[in-house]
Amino acid sequence: MGSDGTIYVSGNARVNAFNSSGTQLWQSDAGTAGSLTPALSSSGIIYVGTASDGMLYAIDATTGKTKWSYQTGINPDYSSDIHNPKYGVLTAPVIGADGTVYVGAIDGNMYALKSDGTLLWTYSAGSRITENCPAIGPDGTLYFSTSSGYLFAVKSNSATCSYTLSSSSQTVGYSGGAGNISVTPSSSSCAWTAASNASWITLTAGSSGTGSSTVSYSVSANTSGSSRTGTITAAGQTFTITESAASGSISHALTGPSNTTVSRGGTFGPVASSITNNYSSSYSLYLYASVYTPKGSWVDTIYVPVALSAGQTVSKNDIMRLIPSLADAGAYYFCEYLYDTSWNGIDHQCVEFTVQ
Repeated sequence: MGSDGTIYVSGNARVNAFNSSGTQLWQSDAGTAGSLTPALSSSGIIYVGTASDGMLYAIDATTGKTKWSYQTGINPDYSSDIHNPKYGVLTAPVIGADGTVYVGAIDGNMYALKSDGTLLWTYSAGSRITENCPAIGPDGTLYFSTSSGYLFAVKSNSATCSYTLSSSSQTVGYSGGAGNISVTPSSSSCAWTAASNASWITLTAGSSGTGSSTVSYSVSANTSGSSRTGTITAAGQTFTITESAASGSISHALTGPSNTTVSRGGTFGPVASSITNNYSSSYSLYLYASVYTPKGSWVDTIYVPVALSAGQTVSKNDIMRLIPSLADAGAYYFCEYLYDTSWNGIDHQCVEFTVQ
């Protein structure tokens, strides 16, 4: 509760503010809160974590607008099991007398951040920090427990740690590649973590460290015709990677039969389809085939993932479509739509036929 009587609660993946009469004043953006109790600082900033994506959000207590967010690290036990999610902040944040905010995460780290979102330090507890509310003693000592059953007492050295990266960005070609980021803290005792925020960027070394060290990463090949951008968060700093679009093209042809008139209950076809990968590397795409009716609806839709090696052509010359006996008369279209793996449209082709 604020000094003016405003009540702040988490619910429906948002922070909600109410006056003492129960009238809602504002709600934060969707996805900026979990089920944990928010923490309100004396400077008017609300801090709250999310279990679904491991973010710590700082929200303006007056407007409900997000001031900044911080990505915590990856769960070392991450798997497809629902009990081992990739990210997670499952502890309520606490605020020190100097305004430092502390939050634990499922990656086993306790994070200390300034009110502007700058990472001061991290402490590795070696196991998940979940389902507890840290406490701060009169001397500034931080107390918290972990899933391993240990109680930790950590003395903040928040004034000593700041971090710089050797570079803030890198551009790579569509074939992918590898690179390194040097992390330099202000003190050799400063700990930090790193995490990729994109599925096509993988950390190969340096996911955590103390003192100066290197984060190594690899970038997978971009098989789409569009460039893409992803980030790595290292020691609280953002490193941006831009990968260029694949070089080449996809050829797509669709040819209908000579007889384009079909009776109700009959069959339209055969239709011939061919897709050619003109790129110098493999290419993955999605194919949607559907019939467009005179009523403006799509029916008989088929979805097929297609993986093509360099220069490969896939073709099908006997595509047939059964026309229901109760179909409406009029103009129909059989269409194929191609999308890359980022759901960018590549091409579409249609053949028209008439049902009578």
